[in-house]
Amino acid sequence: MSARVDLVFSHEYEVELVAELPGGSGGRRFYYPGAKDAGGSDGLLLGVTPSFGAPWLGIFALEDVAGLSGVFSGPGRDSGGTVARVGREAG
Repeated sequence: MSARVDLVFSHEYEVELVAELPGGSGGRRFYYPGAKDAGGSDGLLLGVTPSFGAPWLGIFALEDVAGLSGVFSGPGRDSGGTVARVGREAG
């Protein structure tokens, strides 16, 4: 799955696309929607490293609609948004 990383706004974190879940149980993982740590749907994997605090892995459930997938910085230095989509081709 391809996704766009667009951090045009000033931000206090780094984000990277992750190809597959790392083995073992190390590190914090959050499944979205809901920021659950007990498990959830497969989806777009993002490694997040905040300037302050521990790094974590986000698993963002995919929506079955056509469109752009990615992570985008927001106007707040510690905020952003993620869109995870898969499905029909636009057109």
